[in-house]
Amino acid sequence: MSHRTATNQQARSRRRTGHRIKLGLVLALTCLAVTSAAPATASADAFGIQYWGPLTVNVKGQTIGIPSGQLAHLTEGGGSYVRKDAANFLTVNNICNWRIDFKYSDVNKNVYERNRGPVTYACSRYGSRFTYPRVNKRPGKTCAQLYRSGEFVAQQCHYILR
Repeated sequence: MSHRTATNQQARSRRRTGHRIKLGLVLALTCLAVTSAAPATASADAFGIQYWGPLTVNVKGQTIGIPSGQLAHLTEGGGSYVRKDAANFLTVNNICNWRIDFKYSDVNKNVYERNRGPVTYACSRYGSRFTYPRVNKRPGKTCAQLYRSGEFVAQQCHYILR
């Protein structure tokens, strides 16, 4: 076998491996999108995921949209009592200089409290934040909000009931 033939075979093998990795990533993110929990309305613990930024991928001539990231939000408590708010994000590409805020608004959509998170001056594909208010909140919503370099990326909310 000549050197040129071996080099061509190696190049084809690398391309196939690259395609397999891309296909695996597409399938994994698609499964995540299909099987994850939807935003919840509850008078007890609530969990939800919000996806953002669809990427378009071409697989064998088929265009497939997949999210570029997700923001997960957990609120623990019952009625108007909020024991814990937690949020994390997971992305395909790094997010730099990020922060997660928790916003509380009443039934008239007036924001009465914002728990602003610290800015993480680093780049990451994953980040999280927790807060433990351990108090009764007004009926309305609690939202986790993700910011990248000061710009809004996504939010996920739960209702707070009496």
